[in-house]
Amino acid sequence: ILTFYFSETVLASSLNVSQVTLQNGLTATGLTHALRPPTGTTNSDGPVIAINMSTFDINRINYLTNIYTSQQNSYISIGSTTIYDMNGNAVTPRPDGYAENVRNFTEDLRNPTLVNFTVDLDRHEVRLFFDETINLTTARFPKFSAFSDANGTIWYQLKGARGEVRGTYAHDFVLYLDKPDVDRIKVTEDMWTTKNNTWLYIANGAVRDMNRNSVNTQVLPVTGFPKESLPPNLVSFAVNMTDGTLVLNFDEPVQPTTFNYSRIVLVGGKNNDSESYTLTGGDSISENGLQIILQITFADLNSIKAFENLFTKQSNSYVKFGDGVIADMVGNPSAATNESLQAASYFNDTLRPVLISYDLDMNMGHLLLTFQETVDVSSFVFESFVLQSYSNVSDEDATHKHRLTGGLAESKITELDNRHVTLKFSLYDLNQIKIKKIATDRNSSWLVIDNDALVDMHGEPVVPLLNGINAKKPRNYTFDTTQPVLQQFDVDMDSGLLTMYFSETVDVEKFNVTAIILYDRQRNSTNFYQLTFESVATSRDGPVINVSISAHGRSEER
Repeated sequence: ILTFYFSETVLASSLNVSQVTLQNGLTATGLTHALRPPTGTTNSDGPVIAINMSTFDINRINYLTNIYTSQQNSYISIGSTTIYDMNGNAVTPRPDGYAENVRNFTEDLRNPTLVNFTVDLDRHEVRLFFDETINLTTARFPKFSAFSDANGTIWYQLKGARGEVRGTYAHDFVLYLDKPDVDRIKVTEDMWTTKNNTWLYIANGAVRDMNRNSVNTQVLPVTGFPKESLPPNLVSFAVNMTDGTLVLNFDEPVQPTTFNYSRIVLVGGKNNDSESYTLTGGDSISENGLQIILQITFADLNSIKAFENLFTKQSNSYVKFGDGVIADMVGNPSAATNESLQAASYFNDTLRPVLISYDLDMNMGHLLLTFQETVDVSSFVFESFVLQSYSNVSDEDATHKHRLTGGLAESKITELDNRHVTLKFSLYDLNQIKIKKIATDRNSSWLVIDNDALVDMHGEPVVPLLNGINAKKPRNYTFDTTQPVLQQFDVDMDSGLLTMYFSETVDVEKFNVTAIILYDRQRNSTNFYQLTFESVATSRDGPVINVSISAHGRSEER
């Protein structure tokens, strides 16, 4: 609201807001804004006129910087036809160079509110509409979560996203979701598949307006229907003729219960005259996801092996999809392949050791590996084992995967019955896995094994688990429930640095400095000081945490 004080009664209906310009000084320095209708007044005639600024004008002013943020940069200039008195006399103009400084200034303390949002999972977009201009640089994307209802019965917290201003003067913007986030949302059943189960949760501090006011915690239903109409596509596959499986990788999560096996054709090459075989059936115990393992029936497997130039090596292992082989999470059928797709990985019918399954225990810090045959425990190469957050992690992405280092005394193999092997992580590897937030649950735990990782008792190398092809999730997952232990600490009062050494990686975001109390002795202490919020943890996640003690705290301790 702008309130004008005139020397006499003026005619409210004669107000022409387009003659009113807001600027940042007596003489404007490029930061100006001329008001536009429907900004106007509902006042009666009188010497005081209050102008209610439109949403457009408010957003425009908030979008500009260093104007109307304080009394010092709040000025107004008016033209001669801005308003008239009761006898038709025009107001005395205050042109640029003679602008009027505001007498009383009340800063913006109102929290922004999310008005509505739309979802387009085909484009990986969530578009947010706020009631005022927001500052995109303040967005904290992990504070946004997908909800299935107002109570968050099913929910998923966004891990990675980027924002882009879409609307005029930044009162709406688009969240571009990372593909792993989109895939996790899609694979979660009964969430973001219909209008009724598409809700968005925004935590306090998720984004702020131009005056640093934080959005309040909100839960909103979607406006319109969430869009997801593209068909899933097969992007790669691996063949294992030893156990008769096809590992199929799609560009989005699919439902194995929708398989139509008879529309899958195995082909010996790209040419139409190549040998081919159409599956008659199959099975899959895979969960919904990007990767589906198809178990070929015994009858089909024997029929395939009868061909001389079909699925005997990688160069003659192709697959062709008809329409509707499988459906995505909202029922969109897969698209037919335009041409036959060659296997990215092929394993012949040999007795090479195969990892059938494994259990991951983050509490004890080890892998329990189960093979289909006896393996040589002494042949394990630790550096050939990789844990990663997704089934497909790019070579350049070092934050979502960790290759074991090996060679440490804590890392050893324990033989159980020759088929079951326990691989114990070194303390360094375990801390690195936790720092990178890999294997925080079963869905973020994927194992990759190089082909030189181990051999069987006859020297045959293990069948590798390849990134993006046949990386494997654990059968069972055990969460880390062991509390971290403070083992020792150092303190430097000159620099105000407290260094704490823990038994394992700790989460800096959850680090509460006010729970730290410094004593003058181990027992029977009468002098102590409890840190305040002025002291802060300055290090990243890890087993070593640095706390910068506030100057006030250092003076108190002395």
